[in-house]
Amino acid sequence: MLAKVFPFALLFQGLIFSTSLAQEYPNEMVEGKYTDFGINLTFTTWSSPYGFTFGLALSDKTGYTGLIRCQSSTNKSERKGWCGLSHGPSMLQNLLLVLWPSSSSSTSSHQNTIQTSFRQATDYFMPEPYPSSQSPPSIQKLSEWVNSTGFELIYQCQGCILSGIDDDTESNTTTTLNLGYAMSFDAPVTNNGEIIELGFHDEAYGTWDALL
Repeated sequence: MLAKVFPFALLFQGLIFSTSLAQEYPNEMVEGKYTDFGINLTFTTWSSPYGFTFGLALSDKTGYTGLIRCQSSTNKSERKGWCGLSHGPSMLQNLLLVLWPSSSSSTSSHQNTIQTSFRQATDYFMPEPYPSSQSPPSIQKLSEWVNSTGFELIYQCQGCILSGIDDDTESNTTTTLNLGYAMSFDAPVTNNGEIIELGFHDEAYGTWDALL
């Protein structure tokens, strides 16, 4: 099944721009199923042709169990980049989850792990850390991997409300989620695991309606 996708031309816009252009069309998300036998969960997934996949296993009005898988650049093996999920159909005022592989150095205690950061944007510039005054969400990692092709995180997100989750979720009414994503092959600049510079999503970005 193809999920309807719209150009996400404003997602993360105003960040540090790359000389290459992001893929923003045509950008249909392909719906599928994926079972992770390590944690025994089956996800409904939506995948873009540019290497981003979001999966959803469980969701309610308090949070969800999700999967994010991101493709790495084949010619930047030491710079696996970053990808992000918007919990709504726009960059502005929606909860943004950014993730990236930690240093690939063999001496790093975080080798082959994935770092995460909750962000929020009030304008089209680099999103700031999600404000602590707004009951910040929390994330629990269930599974993660990093290799030469990309990286994947399966997680539980508490306090992360997906746009479209409402009182009808527990009934038989069809729910439509309104979500967005962004990707870059350039790694964020970090200091002690905190983002200090996040480059433009020069690989791909988009929004889509996901039917549950």
